[in-house]
Formats: sequence, structure tokens, C-alpha cells
Amino acid sequence: MLEIILILQLIVLAVAVYAARKAFWAARIALDNREAVKWVSSSTTRQLEELDGLYRRLELERGSLPPTRGWAASPDFLNILYDRIRRHGLTTIVECGSGVTTLVAARALQQAGNGRILSLEHDAHYASITEDALRRLGLQDFVEIQLAPLAPLKLNKTEHLWYDRDAFSVPQEIDLIIVDGPPTELVGEAGRYPVGPVLFNRLSRRGGVLLDDTNRPGEREVITRLLSEFPGLKRSDRHAEKGCVLLTQADAE
Repeated sequence: MLEIILILQLIVLAVAVYAARKAFWAARIALDNREAVKWVSSSTTRQLEELDGLYRRLELERGSLPPTRGWAASPDFLNILYDRIRRHGLTTIVECGSGVTTLVAARALQQAGNGRILSLEHDAHYASITEDALRRLGLQDFVEIQLAPLAPLKLNKTEHLWYDRDAFSVPQEIDLIIVDGPPTELVGEAGRYPVGPVLFNRLSRRGGVLLDDTNRPGEREVITRLLSEFPGLKRSDRHAEKGCVLLTQADAE
């Protein structure tokens, strides 16, 4: 009889422990979910504020830009891009990957009264979408989109997949390189590295490189590698939800 009672007590204790553990993890998950919801809400609010400020600066009708965030650049990155162009009077811009960044940069040049963007795009469909948006906003005179399919590129005995070097030409001096492509799902996590060996030697004295998506491990590795290979550049991290890094000439005033 005592053995039966002891067994029943052990069963009750095991059930109680199991229930307590489930309750603990349920509470932990609920807390994590509340924190996640709070973060998303805060981030969304900030991006809406950034987007409102961007429209005021661009002096464009609300809703005239394509959707931001997701695969596209977020409003905070677009504001950083706009500031860089206007405050430093940049006029010669090369962009890796067309889209909403193209429109914002083109509008900044239009407001300043001069300048030119060369946008490299691997996908004809997206190039067409960007060209249509440029015409709709009256910005087509400030941008040339060059279709450059992804192709093998050998650098330092290592093969990469990047914009076909035979499909585009770039200016001898570049004031700003915008790195928001190619898509990492096509070229790999470190697939944006070739921008350095191909374009950095053309940066002007005031030239800089603005990189999006720098919260990703692959992007961070690329930046570390580029800084080691181009010691004349210095790094400045900018606050943006997906990460943003600016590289500039270390000896520039």
C-alpha cells in the first residue's frame, strides 16, 4: 500500500514539475513576443518618421516613391544618402543595384541643379521599373541605367559573380559609390566584395562609399576585407535599421 502511495506521489510530483516547466516557457515566450512586438512597433514608427522627413526634403508628393524597407532601402538609409549628396555637393555617382535609391539620389541632384548617376543593374525587369519611375518623376535626365548581367569575375585568383565588366563603363572619378547590390541570394553573403577592386581606385578626393545592409555577417566581412586592402579609407558607422557604413578617404579634409 505504501509503495502505491509513493508511486502516486512521484507521479503527481512529475506532473507538477512538467506543468511548471510548461508554464515557465510559456511565460518566457510571451515575454519575448511582447519585446519583439515592442521592437517592431518602435522600428516601424521611426521609419515612418524618417519617410515623412524624406518626402519633405525631396519635395515630392506623398506616395510617389516605390515601397521602402524589405528588399528595398529603408527610409533611414535613404535620408543618409540624401544628406551625403546634398551636404557635400556630390555630382558623380555610381550605384550597384537600381531602385528607390536611384530615385532619391536623382532627386537630390535635380534639386542641386547638376550631377549624374550611373546605375548598374543585372535584371532587365527591375531596370525597366526604375526607368519608368524616373520618367514619372521627371528625373530621367540625371540617371543612366546600364544593364550588366551577373558574370564570373576573377580577382586575386578567386572567382566571384558580379556585374559583367564588359557591359558597363564608369567615370574616371567618382564622388559616391552606393552599394546595395547585387542581391546576396544570387552572389552569396560576401558577393559584394568586387566593388572594391573594380571601383575604389576611381574615388575622387572627396569620394566615399555608402554600404547598405551592413548588419549582415557577410557584409561585415566584406567591409573588413576592403579596409585591409584599401588602408587609405576610413570607416564611419551610421545608425540605420539594416546597418549602414560610410567609407571615406582617410586624408580628406
